[in-house]
Amino acid sequence: MRELLNGRNPPVSPRIHWILLGNTLLSAFLAGAAIRIFHVAMPTVANDLETDIVGVSWAVLAFQLSNIGLSLVFGKIGDIYGHRRVLGGGYLVMMIGSLLCGLSTSIGQLIGFRMIQGIGGAMVQSVGRAVAVEAMPEEKGGKAQGLMTTAFHSGFLLGPSLGGLIIDSMGWRWTFFFLVPFTVAGILLTSFDRGHSVT
Repeated sequence: MRELLNGRNPPVSPRIHWILLGNTLLSAFLAGAAIRIFHVAMPTVANDLETDIVGVSWAVLAFQLSNIGLSLVFGKIGDIYGHRRVLGGGYLVMMIGSLLCGLSTSIGQLIGFRMIQGIGGAMVQSVGRAVAVEAMPEEKGGKAQGLMTTAFHSGFLLGPSLGGLIIDSMGWRWTFFFLVPFTVAGILLTSFDRGHSVT
């Protein structure tokens, strides 16, 4: 507890911390889904926002550039101030970015808000694996990494299918609104876990 309050990362758990592990798997799944859930909506978005595919492509690139470019930065920040703080902050930034993306009225807004969403994705991805290791016994560190990889690629592969279903039933804006309740769940899980040690 003292280590959490001081912002330092706690030691690896001698047993599985299921809430913490589930929270990190959720973050990996969302990070993967956020990359591709929007892709199938590109023609629809271009028509709705009166732009072309090139303009919408910048919204895709904005997420990837901020996500990839800032991952190392937030990883270092997590090492200094605590991985769980960055994880919770990442969920919050993803929630705000996703909500704003769904409310966009121009392609310029969408590009900017996708960059915010990508920053949140960078935050949760950069510390997620470290937090997963904290949630598992030391000898199961490899299993924690494998679970995180599986969760990320599950979101990455399912993203287009989810996006297609959402567009057909509710419209392209809901490809972003869909992520909001899951990020809220991540914030709540992180807040709950901040008051509990993994020992």
